[in-house]
Amino acid sequence: MTNYKFISNNIRNSLVLFLSFIIISCSPNKEKQNPRVEFKINDDWEFITEELTAEQSFWKENENVEIVSLPHTWNKNDLLDSSTYKRAKFQYNKKLILDNKLIGKRVFLYFEAVNQIADIYINSKFIQQHKGGYNAFTVEITDNVLFGNGNDNIISVVVDNQHNKNIPPLSADFNFYGGIYRDVWLIATNQAHFSLSKFGSKGIYISTPKVTESEASVQVKGIIKNQTDSQKELIVVNTITDKNGKEIASFETKLNINAHEEANFTASENIEKPKLWSPNEPNLYTVYSELFENGKLIDKVANPLGFRFYSFDAQKGLFLNGKHIKLMGSNRHQDFTDFGSAVPDSIRILDLKNAKKAGFNFIRLAHYPQSSIVLNKADELGLIIWEEILISITIIPLFYFGDT
Repeated sequence: MTNYKFISNNIRNSLVLFLSFIIISCSPNKEKQNPRVEFKINDDWEFITEELTAEQSFWKENENVEIVSLPHTWNKNDLLDSSTYKRAKFQYNKKLILDNKLIGKRVFLYFEAVNQIADIYINSKFIQQHKGGYNAFTVEITDNVLFGNGNDNIISVVVDNQHNKNIPPLSADFNFYGGIYRDVWLIATNQAHFSLSKFGSKGIYISTPKVTESEASVQVKGIIKNQTDSQKELIVVNTITDKNGKEIASFETKLNINAHEEANFTASENIEKPKLWSPNEPNLYTVYSELFENGKLIDKVANPLGFRFYSFDAQKGLFLNGKHIKLMGSNRHQDFTDFGSAVPDSIRILDLKNAKKAGFNFIRLAHYPQSSIVLNKADELGLIIWEEILISITIIPLFYFGDT
């Protein structure tokens, strides 16, 4: 098991609770103001150092507080000392002031990962529970928050990393860190938007059903949620650009969505002579998915795209884009000295850069999904990724075990 040991400053993004809507994203032809607002809320969390008992679900008041920044784990220093190693239940609190400009928007919290059970409260009211410690999830808080200066909202997250037979992994050759150990974001959208409620996704799902050197097909599936009181006539425009921002293709879909309902769409396009992705030439494209109502942009998300085709031979191994490739690399766990699992993005990126510098073209991401930063940077650098679901050694043949 290999981790690269490098020292890096943990650069903390300062939290600015005045929201600006001048968030610009580039489109192929002109700059368009993105109506979606998203920013990290990592600073100034209160970590209550007294653990909750089995009978307690939530601290309404507790003065045993340590101010921390995310990502954070309470296990970073005690994993080598069994007398202090905590698999327990602790609470985080965060004060949040929402600008009046967000009135009329849908407001969400996006957690990149919390290990392993997270109970979310807003202003002492229970909102949602998430089980599983390695994937992102989204919590809508629109109807439970106050807006404007002087209206403090308190986000409370009760985190439990105790052994639970219903939640994998049950046993492993790695550590079970507790905490909010990846970033947390605040996202605000219009009332009609790409859905954020499906497994921590952006509501857009991209695949390449067929890829050759001469042609590739792109399929974009999506979910749009209409949270207004009226039917909406909407248009989805998907635009593919190359690394220089040049438009390669653009295709649209028209939708009628009833009030307070979701609608699915599927759109496809063919690309001639795509630049294929490989470790030596990690060519990437971007898919911009834009949602319009009466010609006005009301939501926009971007996703990376790469074209490649592959096959396996029992004797010869992997073929990528029709050519044999020898995999050279190592395993990577997500923890790091002095950080535990609460590793800043700068170290994750440095890990991958040094793997590439060492001549690697392949990384196995241990036994569990890792940060999206790792996947995106691997795509950019030209590293093939082997990613696993979070099952190791012990399996319980129960539905709720598999469901988490």
